[in-house]
Amino acid sequence: MNSHVMVIFGSTGDLCFNKLLPSLASLIKEKPNCLDAIILVGRQVKNIKEYELLALERGLSQTDFNGLSPHLHYVHMQSTDLHDYGHLSKQMQSYSHRYFYIATPPSMYPIILENLTKASLFKKQLTHHRIAFEKPFGENGLGSNLLNDLVHQHSDEKQIFRVDHYLAKPLIRELVSIREKHPKWNRLLHAPALKKVTVTAFETLGILSRGKFYDQTGAIHDMIQSHLFETLALAVMPLPHRLDVASLQQAKVQFFKSLVPDPLSVILGQYDSYRRELNVLPDSMTETFAHVSFTSSLPQFKNTIFTIQTGKRLSKKLTEIRFEFETVTVVFNVSPLLKVKWTVMEGKESHLHELESLRSYSFINEEAYVKIFKDFIAGDQTLFPSAMEIEATWKLVDQIKRLNRLPKLYQHEKDLLGEQYE
Repeated sequence: MNSHVMVIFGSTGDLCFNKLLPSLASLIKEKPNCLDAIILVGRQVKNIKEYELLALERGLSQTDFNGLSPHLHYVHMQSTDLHDYGHLSKQMQSYSHRYFYIATPPSMYPIILENLTKASLFKKQLTHHRIAFEKPFGENGLGSNLLNDLVHQHSDEKQIFRVDHYLAKPLIRELVSIREKHPKWNRLLHAPALKKVTVTAFETLGILSRGKFYDQTGAIHDMIQSHLFETLALAVMPLPHRLDVASLQQAKVQFFKSLVPDPLSVILGQYDSYRRELNVLPDSMTETFAHVSFTSSLPQFKNTIFTIQTGKRLSKKLTEIRFEFETVTVVFNVSPLLKVKWTVMEGKESHLHELESLRSYSFINEEAYVKIFKDFIAGDQTLFPSAMEIEATWKLVDQIKRLNRLPKLYQHEKDLLGEQYE
């Protein structure tokens, strides 16, 4: 018995219809034998035919559904009711390699895992039993630590995959490889000439239909705690001698622990029409923009300022990592275009050149969730934050939140950044 099954909890959520199922369809088209079955768990509909109608209504293409159809099974059940797990057990008896993907609110994570364990569907220490949790993993440092403790009661760290889809974006997931293959560039990152590193994630769209979630979360929790801290670490942290998963995770933790937020740098904003969005409180003080700078206690960064900034409803979509040296600025564009460029300052003139050492680097332009599913099935935790990383980044976020800064209304990023914004 060596068959592989993916079980999705939260199968009637927008994430499943918009990202998970289309990505699984792409993966199965590329690797038809990677999964023998996909079991969808839910209680909104009763059977697979009703599920198909709901999926098509919610945006899944007929082509993707048809591609998945031979693998799909639907189990109507209540995730909080242990008795209902008997229905799931009947569907899973013949599958030895079990991958549980939990796309529910974090409060459900320990409940689902406990019930899976009690129903003997998931067993601790079996490496071919794995469980993935969508972000956010907790709502603050204390909650995240408690959640980790509860999850660890029924699973080992090697079985846990905490999903951060941002890390699977084509350029982000290649940051360590770029540094390994271009040692000159890696040495520059730790030279005194590096003055500033800025990670930016600006969007032109607002919160769309995510009002209920976003108003309880905000830009710091939604983007900075996971996506942007992890991106910064992969871009600049001292690389370990061995680039195995455990060593990389430990290196990130050491980097996070070295960071000290600058209270004077913290800028929070809220776009002027935010309170009129669906499911947003009329007096909400949730930030939709956040900017914060850090210093590091690591000796190689004594001359370097690290800045993270993110926001919605801004003038342009821009995701980049900007490295500012004494006379050179190097920019890694993550989106809208995958591109590496550099600017050399010569007096008052600025000349744009391709960064020669990176010109030939080939990025794998693959949808992030396809990569996530590939690594989840393969058991590769490289792009999945560890418990220690989650704890370290939440500590930084909690420090920022304790400043109790109130967001300023804005129509444009210049309203918040002033002359800092180009």
